[in-house]
Amino acid sequence: KALDEVIVVGYGTTSKRKTTAAIASVNAEDIAKVPTANITQSLAGRAPGLIVNTSGGGINNYSSISIRGGATPLFVIDDVICEERDFRNLNPEDVEQMSVLKDAAAASIYGSRAPFGVILVTTKTGERGLAVNYKGNVRLSQPIAVPNPVDSYTYALMVNDAFINAGGSAQFGQGQLDKILQYQRGELQYGIEKVADQNDWMWGQRSYGNTNWYDTFLKNVSASHEHNLTVSGGGDKVTYYFSTNYLDQSGLFRYADEKYQRLAINGKVGVKFNKYINMTWNSRLVNTENDKPVAMNDLFFHNLGRRSPLMPIEMPNGEYNKESLIPAIKDGGRNNSKNQQLYNQLTLVIEPLKDWRINIDLNSRLENPRGTRQFKKLSYSLPDGSVSYTHLRA
Repeated sequence: KALDEVIVVGYGTTSKRKTTAAIASVNAEDIAKVPTANITQSLAGRAPGLIVNTSGGGINNYSSISIRGGATPLFVIDDVICEERDFRNLNPEDVEQMSVLKDAAAASIYGSRAPFGVILVTTKTGERGLAVNYKGNVRLSQPIAVPNPVDSYTYALMVNDAFINAGGSAQFGQGQLDKILQYQRGELQYGIEKVADQNDWMWGQRSYGNTNWYDTFLKNVSASHEHNLTVSGGGDKVTYYFSTNYLDQSGLFRYADEKYQRLAINGKVGVKFNKYINMTWNSRLVNTENDKPVAMNDLFFHNLGRRSPLMPIEMPNGEYNKESLIPAIKDGGRNNSKNQQLYNQLTLVIEPLKDWRINIDLNSRLENPRGTRQFKKLSYSLPDGSVSYTHLRA
C-alpha cells in the first residue's frame, strides 16, 4: 500500500514507486498537532535527514532548516519560490501536504537554486459544504539546562587559586572573604558598601554579595496562547478556504516585559469557470510585532553568564545595582520591531485538450518592516544622595 503513496515532485505528482530520488513526505496532521510558535519548530524529527537548528530560547528566535546537514534548502509554497522567513510565517493549520526533496536531483527541476534540496508545501483548499473549525491552546514554557553557578565564597576561593597557580597573588583578602561569609549567614544587610573617604560604592569584585544571576533573571514559567479559526466550503463551481491565526507570546526573563505577537490571515478561493478553465486566488497577510528592551541583545546573554556573584542585586539606598543589568533592562529604552507581509497569487489553469494544461501564475510579495529603538540615560545615586549617570550597557 505504501508503494502507491502519491508524493509531490516539482510541479507535479507521481507515485513513490516511480521515483529513485530521495524524497520524504511529512504528515501535515502531525505538524498541526505540535503547539509551537512556528512551523519550522514543528518539523523537528518529522522526516529523516531534515535537521532543525534552534538559535535559542528567546521569543521570536527562529529555527533554521537544513537537509542532510547542507545549507538552506529551497522553499516552494503553492508553486511559488519563497524565502525561509516566508516559510516560518506559514500557519501549520493551513498545510495540506509537504514533501522534502533531499538530494541534488532536485536541481534538474529547480536549477541552481536547489543544490541543497527542496521543501514543497501545498496549502489547503475548500471542499463542498461548510466547515468551521477553531483550535486554541495555552502553552507554558520553562527554562531548561540552566547553569548552576557556585556561591560567592566558592567563587572567590576559585579565583584566588587560579591566580596563585598562575604565579600571581590572591585577589580576595581574608577581610573580604570574612564579609562574604557574614553576608551569606545574614549577619550583614547589604552586599556592598561605601568606599572609605570617597563618595562612591565598592563596585564589582570589591563587593561581597551572593547572587545567582540565572535565578535572578529567569522566570520559573512563562505563558503564551494561540488561536486558530478556519472557515471552508463551497460547491461545484466555487470553493473557499479562510483562516486566521493569532499568537501572543511572552518571554522568560524578569524585568524585561518582552512580547511577541503575530496575526496571520489567509484566504484561498477556487473558481471553475467551465471544463476548460480553472482559477485559484490565494492571499496571505502576516503582521508581527516584537517588543523588548533595547539592552536585551546578544551581548546581554553573553554578559549574563559573566556576572560575578559578588555583585548584589540591590544597593543600600534601595536602588538596583547599576552593574546588575536590571536598570538597563527596565529603564534603558525599548526596541520595537514590526513587520507586515502580504502575499498574493493568481493561478489560471487552461486545459484545451485532455492532459494538456497551460498554467499561468501571477505572484506578488510586499513587505513593510518598521521599528523604533529608544535609548534612555541611566542614573544611579551615590552614597551622599547625589545623582550620577551611566551609558547603557547590556
